[in-house]
Amino acid sequence: MNAFTTMNATLHADPNMAVAAQYRRPSYAWQSIRVIMSQPVDPVTGATIAGTRQADILTADVRDEPGRGDELRIGDVTYKVESAEGDALGLSWRVTLSSPAED
Repeated sequence: MNAFTTMNATLHADPNMAVAAQYRRPSYAWQSIRVIMSQPVDPVTGATIAGTRQADILTADVRDEPGRGDELRIGDVTYKVESAEGDALGLSWRVTLSSPAED
């Protein structure tokens, strides 16, 4: 485990940074993970982009690359993954989430 892996795992374990969540591909069972939530900022205005949420997921926590239509549940709210982008070191995925799904 290198320093970047350790740092990333520490951030995801920190209750002030990350939250408990569940993740799944629609044909698989839910799996418990921890995610760091964020809202992207418009580079011109500096304001958060309304209605947009992102989650940072450790690559070690998911079987495969997250894909469009996968689901992320936080508490009673379920989001669908719109897109995913891996970081340069392959340690985590930043997924863009849709508005909460209707259960």
